[in-house]
Amino acid sequence: MDFNLEGFISGPTRGKLDACSKPQLELIAGRFDIAINKQNKKQVIKKQLLAALIEQEVLSEEVGVEYVSKDEETEGSPKMAELQLQLEMRRLTIKEKEIDGNLEIKRFEEETKRINCQ
Repeated sequence: MDFNLEGFISGPTRGKLDACSKPQLELIAGRFDIAINKQNKKQVIKKQLLAALIEQEVLSEEVGVEYVSKDEETEGSPKMAELQLQLEMRRLTIKEKEIDGNLEIKRFEEETKRINCQ
C-alpha cells in the first residue's frame, strides 16, 4: 500500500495512523513538529503520535473509548482481555440500573393501588 502523507494530513484518522509503518509515522511526526525518538519501537512512536495529535486537536479523543491498535487487538492479548472486562462491567452496570428502575416502577404501582383502594 502506498502512503500518501498529504492524504493523511487532509483527512487524518486513527485508522490511517494505525496502518502506517514506522518510517511513515516518522514522516507524520516531522510534518506536525512532534518530537519522537526514532530508536523507539513502532508501537511507542504510534502512541506518542496519537497523544500529540489529540493534543494538537488534529485527531479527536473519543470519550470513554480507549484506542486499541491492530497490533494489540488479538483475542489473547492482555489489553483485549482488559477491555472486554471493562465492557462487561459497563453492561452489568446498565442492567443493574434497568432492574433498579423496574423495581421503583413496581413500588409506585403498588403504592398507587394501595392508595386507590382506601
